[in-house]
Amino acid sequence: TGLSMAFIFNVPLGFIEGKLGRGRLPRWLGLVLTYLAVTGLLAVLLFLIAPQMQKSGRAFLEQLPGYLERARQWLTSLLARITPQAEGIVAEWEGALTEWVGRFGKSGPEMVAGMISETADIAAGAVFSVYLLARKEALCRSCRRVIFAFLPKAQAEHLVQVSHLAGGAFSRFVSGQMVEALLLGSMCFLGMALFRMPYAPLISAIIGVTALVPIFGAIFGAAAGALLL
Repeated sequence: TGLSMAFIFNVPLGFIEGKLGRGRLPRWLGLVLTYLAVTGLLAVLLFLIAPQMQKSGRAFLEQLPGYLERARQWLTSLLARITPQAEGIVAEWEGALTEWVGRFGKSGPEMVAGMISETADIAAGAVFSVYLLARKEALCRSCRRVIFAFLPKAQAEHLVQVSHLAGGAFSRFVSGQMVEALLLGSMCFLGMALFRMPYAPLISAIIGVTALVPIFGAIFGAAAGALLL
């Protein structure tokens, strides 16, 4: 977790250091600004978007029984054209769904415990990422020494070159995906608000998050938004 966070946060840190210059003071100032920016973004999501998402989710859950009843009627009508056992099939599906919802409710305490454990892991990873970013040059030099100590010179140079190329490519990919997710989520919210469509904050947040997943993220986000609508 710490390595992943350090790799992602190194993108804005590199941008800040490019403006402030190199050195011990710019490094720590860049770290402070980077983590303040990340904390601020999380605060915006938590205090501005989360209430809207909660409101949309509550409205959706209140209307969920009506949605399920209409879906059941539509499914029964569709299956009746195919097979005379339509009512039995729908009843079996409803029973399986009820059993699954019951199991989900019973697993609530385990889910809360898992969330607490994940939060602790993320906090520890954040602390570890600060150490990695503060001493990234020294750590990279140590890794380079280990590579050249255990591999022939030609293979070591090739591995260092490939690692450098892969690191730059993935850094640009991460920054591009984050900008794309922000733009798509914002445009989705503005478009839905303009046309007064329901669940705009919830669907826009889903679109923004799933946009971080290449290729299939757009499909999953669009399917989730269509299902909610």
